[in-house]
Amino acid sequence: MNQSRNIYPETNMTAPTTTQPVELDLDDMIDHPDKYGFDWGFGPVAKKDPTDRKTKFTVCERAPYIVHKDVALMMQYFGPTYFLDMANGTSGKVRDQDAVRDPCARDLKLRTNIRQLQRMVLVRALDQRAPRGSHMIVVEKTVEVPVFYGIGLDGKPKVFQSQADVLASIIDFQQQNQ
Repeated sequence: MNQSRNIYPETNMTAPTTTQPVELDLDDMIDHPDKYGFDWGFGPVAKKDPTDRKTKFTVCERAPYIVHKDVALMMQYFGPTYFLDMANGTSGKVRDQDAVRDPCARDLKLRTNIRQLQRMVLVRALDQRAPRGSHMIVVEKTVEVPVFYGIGLDGKPKVFQSQADVLASIIDFQQQNQ
């Protein structure tokens, strides 16, 4: 398991400091997901028709996906990469459905083998490679902030946020020095 330190005391979440390989029992994770901080959800998975990309067809009626129950506990077993992989905008449910979509489309018998589908979802979730299509976009934006110079009440140059502030300062300065 990950050795970690608590950096979010109000949530009891921890950040890993070192990672040691853990031999996980996939059968135990399938049978007792609560021990690992998750539960199983089930839903249909569709695939686009290769001849008509606008048409979809269901490849599996009861495809499993991981439902997060205890993020800190899941972090210990799945590692931070599991959660960082979702930072590219792809939800965990979509990632889990991707793990079973093509195999179910190729093998009709696999559609009813829920245990094998759960195993495929776990293998994909525990895989520490970068997610498919991951990329980063850096956007830089230059913003011009208008700066107005005027004379402060002490007679020294001063920076103001608007022209109205400059005019008010000039009037105050003139009234004070009359």
